[in-house]
Amino acid sequence: MMTDNSQQSAMPKLPQLRLRDKIGYATGDFAILLYLQMVSMYLLFFYTDVFGLPAATVGIIFLFARVWDGINDPIMGNLVDRIKTSRMGKFRPYLLWGCIPLAVAAVFCFSVPALGPTGKIIYASATYVFFGMAYTFITIPDGALTSVITQDSKERTDLTAVRGFFAICGGFTVAAVTLPLVDFFGSGNAARGWQLTMLLYAFVGTFMFLYCFKNTQERIVIIRREDKLSLGDVLRYLGCNSQLIIFVSSMLAIIVANVISQSTMMYYLKYVVKREDLLSPFMAITVACMLAGVFVVAVIAGKLGKRNSLALGYAIMILSFLGFYIEGGNNLPLLFISGILLGFGTAFQAALNWAIVADTVEYGEWRSGNRAEGIVYSTATLMQKIAMAIAGITSGAILSYTNYVPNVIQSAEAVFGIRLLMSLIPALFCILSLIILCFYRLDRHYKQILTELNQRKSDSPRHVN
Repeated sequence: MMTDNSQQSAMPKLPQLRLRDKIGYATGDFAILLYLQMVSMYLLFFYTDVFGLPAATVGIIFLFARVWDGINDPIMGNLVDRIKTSRMGKFRPYLLWGCIPLAVAAVFCFSVPALGPTGKIIYASATYVFFGMAYTFITIPDGALTSVITQDSKERTDLTAVRGFFAICGGFTVAAVTLPLVDFFGSGNAARGWQLTMLLYAFVGTFMFLYCFKNTQERIVIIRREDKLSLGDVLRYLGCNSQLIIFVSSMLAIIVANVISQSTMMYYLKYVVKREDLLSPFMAITVACMLAGVFVVAVIAGKLGKRNSLALGYAIMILSFLGFYIEGGNNLPLLFISGILLGFGTAFQAALNWAIVADTVEYGEWRSGNRAEGIVYSTATLMQKIAMAIAGITSGAILSYTNYVPNVIQSAEAVFGIRLLMSLIPALFCILSLIILCFYRLDRHYKQILTELNQRKSDSPRHVN
């Protein structure tokens, strides 16, 4: 284990965060969700029903991209930790450098070039990998900003609640207006409609990232060890940061549940409920409950703690997925009640996930003596992308196994497969996530850990890197 005094956090008494500070940071999450929601909710549908790829092939593309992420994300996390702080800060510059590549990659993903079947597979694989790399480049530093804006646990919860609110707004924008925009821009040409819609989102996302860059301040001064972390150091750090590993494992399972249900919703309404026109009102009600819930969650977390509050949210999500199974496409009131429960349950994640990840930065520093935000957030981002791959592979496999055929009346077998993807399968992943979360223990020890870190700081010499 690395020495305890090699790296510390300078913790002067800082003024409380203003709402303006929180909003400035949260605009980055609005941008991130424009991209993430488009990919998680619509890319599978776009690839099968517009781009023309078989569902099983799409699953393989998602797997290939995640294998590459297993190499790329840790490298990016270590790079973030190694690069010295500039006059613009340590993490903020990535927002400036990464917004354009991410925008370009996203537009490429939702474009349909004039290629043959093999060319389309190569194109989809290359552009999706490019998107994953660009997404990593900007989201790891963006997430790490939380840990240098404040170390106060309550402020972190409040900050991530505002982040969650803006993230939900970004997700809601995509869910509510994407299909009308596709119809408007496409005028009967679906491929053109999807491309121009993504181009519009990319323009808005770029503006939001630039606004976040300008209006976010890195307030915590980090004192770093002068020698660089080797691969062995990284592995030892992860080995001793058990709370990070436990939480991101739980987060992986719940994101799988989220992405499967989100990417299946189009299929469910189109082929099971046979009311594709309900997507916008359904998502509007669901996201409205998320928006209302995210600030209620901040209050609940003050009473129950972050872990217990998150567990409550998972339980509500399980109920919602069971509701979808019982509804079966034949009970519209139950469909919308299940959507309301899903929205409120998901609000717990939006408000708490990244606050908990930020807490594991201090836990890792306390255990190892090294503060490594890049490693922490690259691990969380990698788990997020692995979850998306598992969701894509699972969805593609089920659709393929049940003989799903795009744009036709589905067989009873295919309809049942879509129902499973909207209900029992994500419910099982929710249960798995809840079980793993039971082993997370940091809530009760966080204040003591922060006190000990401050004591080490005052007792140790500083060497600024």
